Order: sequence, then C-alpha cells, then structure tokens
Amino acid sequence: MISSKYFSMAVILISILSTTGCNGLPNLSQSQDLPMPSAVSQQILDEKYPDVVHNTRFLLSQQLQVPPDEISIQSVESVVWPDSCLGITLEGQSCDSKPVSGYSISLDVHGEQYIYHTDQGNQIHLVSAPNELNDEIIIQWTSSTQVCLTSKMDLENISFGECGASMITTPFSAIGAPDDLIYFWETYTPFTTETPIGKIVFRGNGKSIATSAEQRMIAEWSHMTTMISIAGRSGAAWGNVIAWRRNNCDHLTIFAMGYALAGTCEQDAESLPARLRLSPKQLEQLYSWYDQYQSFEIHKTPESNDFPESIYLLFSGQGAAIVTETESQGILNFAADIFDQFMFADHNQ
Repeated sequence: MISSKYFSMAVILISILSTTGCNGLPNLSQSQDLPMPSAVSQQILDEKYPDVVHNTRFLLSQQLQVPPDEISIQSVESVVWPDSCLGITLEGQSCDSKPVSGYSISLDVHGEQYIYHTDQGNQIHLVSAPNELNDEIIIQWTSSTQVCLTSKMDLENISFGECGASMITTPFSAIGAPDDLIYFWETYTPFTTETPIGKIVFRGNGKSIATSAEQRMIAEWSHMTTMISIAGRSGAAWGNVIAWRRNNCDHLTIFAMGYALAGTCEQDAESLPARLRLSPKQLEQLYSWYDQYQSFEIHKTPESNDFPESIYLLFSGQGAAIVTETESQGILNFAADIFDQFMFADHNQ
C-alpha cells in the first residue's frame, strides 16, 4: 500500500491543478466560443476569462518553467462534458455519467500547442501535448495509487502525466540537474520490479546488480521526481522519512529517495558532504521501518527525561503498527549513526 502522505500529495496536486492526457479530442456537446480578449493588458485578460483558465496557464508555466506571459491563450470554448471525466478515458478511472459544465482550453507555448479539458472549478486535464519521450528511455515509472500516474525519463528530459494519456515533456533543467539519474544509469544493470511506490522499468548501463532496497530507492526517486514535475516545484519536506535534531544544533533529514542531508552549528557547513547516500543495508532498514510503522514524534530533554541531551525526532511512516520503545530507540540510534558519517566524511557524495 502506498503511503497516505504520498497519495494525498498526488491527489492534491491533481485535484487542485492536475495534469492528465488523452490522444485527440472527443465530440463536444453544447459548445459555445467565448470572445477572445484584446491584448491591451493583463487586467483585461483577467476580466475576460474564468479563473480556471488562468489556473491552467499558471500550472503549465510552473511545469515548463516558462513565464506566464510567454504562454498565449489561443482559444477558450464553453463545453458541457458528457461525464465527470470531462470526456476523456484514463486507465483505472470510472466516470459518473452526469454532464459537467466546463471548458476546452488551447494554450500556445513558443509555437507548441497544449489542449486542456476543465470543469468550472479546479479539475484540469491535459488532453494533447507535443514531444512525449519514446526513445532511449532509462526509467519508466507507474504509480500504484488510485490515481494512476506515469513518467518516462532519459538523461535530459522527463515526460509525465496520467496513465494511458498524453504527457507533458520538459527538460530536467526545469526542476534541477539529473545527477541522481546519471548515477543510477552509470551504476546499475537493467531491472523491472514492483515496489510499494509503484512499478519501475529501469534500463541502466552499469555493472552493479541493484539489491531490492536499491531498486526501491530508484522507484522512490522516480516517484518524487514525477511529483515535483507535476507540481512544477519542490517542497523541502517532500519525501522525508526521518527528521532528527540534537541540542538544537546538529540536524539530519533522511529521505525515502535514499540519501540524507545534515548540518551543525559547531562545524563549518562547507566541510560537511552536500549529502550522503545510504548503503544498501541502511536502505533495507529504513524501508522496513517506513513500511511497518505509523508516524510518530519524540522529544527528549534533560529536564523532562533525565536525558543528557536534547533530542528531537519526527518519523513519517506509512505502516499500521505503533512503534515500540525499543524500535524507536533503534531509529534514534540509526539517525545519530548517519549523522556521525557526515561528521567523519572527507568528501562530497
């Protein structure tokens, strides 16, 4: 079962400003063209079109990392869609046959056309887009959630969208350099596997056979990269499993994608590694806890716990079990040990 935290993230991203796809447009019923606005000012534009049109343009600008004023609104057509799926068919989704009023929106980005179906609120579905990746794909990832998402990645680009639909394609430069993908591709041999975060087909060029925990790590990274692409931005806490602090000075965050970040007020930050990759054994232990236990929080202080140090830990789990005192101490020790790796590391990873 996928983490409720991750599922909620996907649902929020899709329900508020979602992207999906389909090949071609269905027949539109009861359609009526809205008048095209003059290009005198943005204020006039805002007055002519409903909010969902501007939300759609803003979402596309975020995903492509293009300023909104470089995205022109080609047409907006008022439509009564035949069902709750807004006239498109997507894998794993059922549709209520009740008609839904909305719009067909055509946007132009530097000569390339993006067509969307929307309702009158926040349901936004991409139905046509250019340049989906089909060659030299290194990773193809498909989620295991109720809302089926998928992505394809090569060394320079990512295509993303809903299963069975067209995808938006954007360079990795829009969301950050693909250093992890290059590392995976150069390190591991190909594999295909199902994980709690979804199915992954990986076409590596390396010589190392990925352990099951390393395969899970690549799937977790693929999932988070897809979520960041859909949102058009990242969040500092996205994907973190363990957040640890000691004496309000030492701090560590461990992510499901297989790495940790750390810092301390007692040492020059530049002397610490930018981040640390977890070993296969550490990954296996992390995912075991992550899948088994519910989220929990620990705060120990010398005053309240007769404890020599102030320690804080936030664990974001996706399991059903309540952590035992012994296991919670094990997680605390795990975090402290990884922080010590940072302190003694002599180069960036």
